[in-house]
Amino acid sequence: MEPDLRAVTWLVFLDRNWGRDGLHTFFFLSGGDFAPQVLESLKHARLEREAAIFEHAMALFGSRFPVDETARQAFFAWSRPGRRSDSGGTIPNELNAFDHALMDDAHAFGSQEQLAERVGAYVESIPSLAAWANQAREKLTEEQRLNWLLSQLTVERDIRSETATWPRRYRQLLLIDMFNEELLNGGLHQFFFNSSGDYAPEVVAALRDFGLARHADAVQRSIDMFGQPYPLDRQMRFTHFKEWSDWDVKLNAPTEEIRDGEIEDTMLAIVKREGLLPR
Repeated sequence: MEPDLRAVTWLVFLDRNWGRDGLHTFFFLSGGDFAPQVLESLKHARLEREAAIFEHAMALFGSRFPVDETARQAFFAWSRPGRRSDSGGTIPNELNAFDHALMDDAHAFGSQEQLAERVGAYVESIPSLAAWANQAREKLTEEQRLNWLLSQLTVERDIRSETATWPRRYRQLLLIDMFNEELLNGGLHQFFFNSSGDYAPEVVAALRDFGLARHADAVQRSIDMFGQPYPLDRQMRFTHFKEWSDWDVKLNAPTEEIRDGEIEDTMLAIVKREGLLPR
């Protein structure tokens, strides 16, 4: 690739592998295998501040940065077995000193939106890149335009408070897309095990409003397994998980029933009908 376009490609790779906690998630998962290429691209794009922070984060792993995901994960508290709860479940470990240092760099680096703005400014500053972007934009499919829209619907921590003033449709799209990503990746079990499960009641309401009653009913059946009132806090839900017991199997059972592509088709149909699809 031409060097300017190669730099943009790696910076988009960083964006695509961002995760919930920014650089902390990036280095924990397989995207971190390509940290040297990302660093080179940050420098090439003259993002000096971001490059310095990124380089400092890499240095936390030692003088020789491990480009193997397994080797990096040994540094993270999450890589070790969590504590056993009184009910037999597993409680994730608290962050260790390394995690906190990497989290500090992640916060200093900035948000995903700030990175996108800097990369966008870089593209616009290079005539050949600006022309390439304009041509590429015209070729985007409806599905790609929907995915871009969904990528813009992000919050830092709490969906309830941070989307309180959002238009209803955007809030619903965020909830349903969050749910669908968990569903496709690890099923209903993963959705409830992760912090996304904190918003299960809102997901059910959004699914019903989108006309996805069958999907909403399936999620509601799983919600009911936790008893009343439903535990909105992830730590409270951990007491129900039993190292893939019969209960876990039953919780996850409706996954294949609703992992059918209908959610994506419905989201696209609604944004097209209501004029929300980016041009």
